[in-house]
Amino acid sequence: MNSNTQFKKMEPEVEMLFANFSKYGFNIISAFLHYESFGDFEIILESKLYRLRFIKDKGQLFIDIASMTKKNEWQNIFDIFNKCIGLNLDPVYLCNHPDELIEIVSKNFGSIKQENI
Repeated sequence: MNSNTQFKKMEPEVEMLFANFSKYGFNIISAFLHYESFGDFEIILESKLYRLRFIKDKGQLFIDIASMTKKNEWQNIFDIFNKCIGLNLDPVYLCNHPDELIEIVSKNFGSIKQENI
């Protein structure tokens, strides 16, 4: 489901999100776009180690994380970051800077995994 032709039909915001993360080995698993709901969406990306779920709901952006062993047990990534490593980050910033999100998760994957993801 990660063909570029499918993404040409998507909102630019969602297309950019996928393009940013595909450089880091993520593939799109699913994308639900709710055009009638002000452009809300849910998009799930997967790497070899973990999954990221991006949800835009009523103008707010949420990012969840799940391990490959517990693919459908989502944890809010900001709660995990705050609890494990004391970081409080803006979701929009992280979507626009995937390198930083991936670096934070990679460096702290052991601590994050202990939080049952």
